[in-house]
Amino acid sequence: MKKQILDIVFASEKRKGTLLLLRERPREMAFLLSSLDTPRTALLPQIRVLEEHHLVSHEKDTYELTPIGNLIVDGMTPVLDTVNILDTDIDYWGTHRLDFIPAGLLRRINEIRSCAIVEPCVTELFELNRKYINDAYRSMSLHTVTTLLHPQFKDIYLDLVEHGVDIQLILSYGLFRKTRAENHADLKQLITNDKIRVFVYNKPMKLISFSSNDNSLLLRLLTVSGEYDGKQLILEGPNAVNWGKELFDHYLKGSIQVTEESMDSSF
Repeated sequence: MKKQILDIVFASEKRKGTLLLLRERPREMAFLLSSLDTPRTALLPQIRVLEEHHLVSHEKDTYELTPIGNLIVDGMTPVLDTVNILDTDIDYWGTHRLDFIPAGLLRRINEIRSCAIVEPCVTELFELNRKYINDAYRSMSLHTVTTLLHPQFKDIYLDLVEHGVDIQLILSYGLFRKTRAENHADLKQLITNDKIRVFVYNKPMKLISFSSNDNSLLLRLLTVSGEYDGKQLILEGPNAVNWGKELFDHYLKGSIQVTEESMDSSF
């Protein structure tokens, strides 16, 4: 009696691992044994199960996915990638707001592939993430959406510009009004810089901040009760950067650019 496909795929780590290893191209048995760190006597029975259910075929000692096997792997890969991300710290993901991410983009969170959660010590709670800043200095561009600014924001952004970084900065409405009132000259210096574009987002922001450069993405999320949290999410690689750029573009569409002429008369 045939087993259900879900049991075939997920009830055995060896079967699941074999399918994932074959998703790119056919593999020889030696490669499968080495990658799964298992003896032939343990793997062969599991591969036979995959063959009996028409997911894998083989010729001599080389194994490959069948058309049905390809369908299954194409469908399981995004699910497993999403699970891997959430497994980083399910308590963190479950206790923080994600509704600032458009639904379509949230469903594609698997594209990020991996992430790290950083919890600064108390003495560094309000300091910049040094790794992210170092990545920014090696970038051509920086895109930030934020509800807060570092006390030395002007010097930080102008120094990045001096290093050839183009900056787009989206401020929450409340942050813009506060900064305009308390740091008018500093804000104006950013707005009048040709390498910096500042925008205001008039709708509520359900996050602390997120920022992407050419190398990494940094997110700071609110808890589900809307409280500040010092933990940070660091995501690296081109997939994470592209995902972050789409998130930035979503907020950019709902933002208004601040110019020297409009800074004091609008908003």
